[in-house]
Amino acid sequence: MTKRKGTHLARMAIGELEFVMEVPAVFKDEKPSVDLDDLQPFTQAIVRWLAAHGARSPESFKFLRAQSGLSSRALADLFAVEPETISRWASGQNRLNPVVWDALAQIAVERIEGRTDTFERLRDQREFDAQTVELKAS
Repeated sequence: MTKRKGTHLARMAIGELEFVMEVPAVFKDEKPSVDLDDLQPFTQAIVRWLAAHGARSPESFKFLRAQSGLSSRALADLFAVEPETISRWASGQNRLNPVVWDALAQIAVERIEGRTDTFERLRDQREFDAQTVELKAS
């Protein structure tokens, strides 16, 4: 069995888009083996591309949700919608809300940068929405 290091062309389809990127690989008898850690820059590049280009689709929504680290339930709570709405967006049954998609894309980008600004701002807004504020006329 011969082993050699090289690169392999990783491919990922998200809806009608196909992403490709050279990644490090070890070849054993000419079959590539790629370490999952070496795929991380690839998935991060996809997140950044989707966010920058606004490629809204049910498939990109599912991918960004997974990359954001948020469950469907957490995402529903964050955007004040029913979990079924998240499911319908992800399946393509309902048209994606562009504001939600953009916010999710930003959350996913910030997650790979080690930040949570947008998530925290939206979460804090949801907590504020749940409060009753009594005002008096002056």
